[in-house]
Amino acid sequence: MDALSWPPGGPLATVRSSVEVAPVAAQTKVYVRLARLPAPASCPAPAAGAARGTGLQSRTGLALLAALARDCRLPPFALLHRDGNGKPRFPDGPDFSISHSRGFAACAVAPPGFSIGIDLEPRDRARAAAVLRIAGEQERAALADGVMTATELWTAKEAVLKAAGAGLPEICGVSVQPAIAHFAGRTYAWRHVHPGQGLVLAIVVDRTMPPVEIRWQAPAVDFPLPNPAWEH
Repeated sequence: MDALSWPPGGPLATVRSSVEVAPVAAQTKVYVRLARLPAPASCPAPAAGAARGTGLQSRTGLALLAALARDCRLPPFALLHRDGNGKPRFPDGPDFSISHSRGFAACAVAPPGFSIGIDLEPRDRARAAAVLRIAGEQERAALADGVMTATELWTAKEAVLKAAGAGLPEICGVSVQPAIAHFAGRTYAWRHVHPGQGLVLAIVVDRTMPPVEIRWQAPAVDFPLPNPAWEH
């Protein structure tokens, strides 16, 4: 079952009907939370020389991760560390991904054993001419036929890189097809969600795509913004 909270901050409503079943002990869904960033004036700025990850966008993403602790079995935040590509991780999972763009942030937590990547953008963010430079032959045909927009292709590719733990310079190595993508000899499942506010969200996992639950969090100013004290 996929679920979507709409309007933002409103009650949870199903967008694809299915029979409700009793919750299971282990996490079996991808949980996603989105929020509008608070006004900078309402939050204290990081101190001069503050480490990476202490800015308003990163802190909002981590606040969404903290909000997801109600649905996911998350280790203590004190265990968070950055991997070689600068991505925050828990040593033994679960994997999660944070994205932010144009005043919005999103965080997704994968079921145990999954790798996940997400990318959030306004639907008109990417320019076709720029995306064509990184598109393969099949991807160019999909753009020409209207199967995907330039932003949808870009977000899918970037989310694959995040799931793979790779950097943006490798984006030309990502091949996107309907529902699947390939990168560095591995196959990924992907999908797009349009959560409102003119946004496109790409979700990528390294296994069969599980059900996805999406909710808008109350405005970020209404929930604590953490000051990450973990290593950078």
